[in-house]
Amino acid sequence: MARLPKPTALKEFHGNPGKRPLNKTPQPPPLEDVPKPPAGIGKYARRFWLENTAGLYYTGRLTVLDLAAWREVAKIYQLLCQAEDELALEGALTMETDNGLRTSPALTIRDKQHDRYMAGLREFGMTPVSRERARGEAPEKEDELTALLKAVA
Repeated sequence: MARLPKPTALKEFHGNPGKRPLNKTPQPPPLEDVPKPPAGIGKYARRFWLENTAGLYYTGRLTVLDLAAWREVAKIYQLLCQAEDELALEGALTMETDNGLRTSPALTIRDKQHDRYMAGLREFGMTPVSRERARGEAPEKEDELTALLKAVA
């Protein structure tokens, strides 16, 4: 997977080290308040929305344009949890009359939804690596000796 481009705000914060022209496209407006869960989503998606949306809102990672994608991540979480429930009931293997054992369709669904769910979390900076990439490198701190030498010079 290729690295995503660094946001313009981070490039400006770090002084545009590459000296390339910055993208000056206007950013979408921020939300006025933490959005409520949309109607018609399942119980798992609703729980996911309530547990995670406020965190994105307060860190400034959720804008008006992001709500549709965030709703999709919640729906993916719903499907993932439903597949987990199905696996808990029937197990990872199912018995067929003529072919013996085979992998449960719920396991295939769960694996696919897990990949999609993790991709959605990365898009919103909700994994440790994606948070670190969004934060960027911290500016180098001067040690005490360097600061003292600069003050004397």
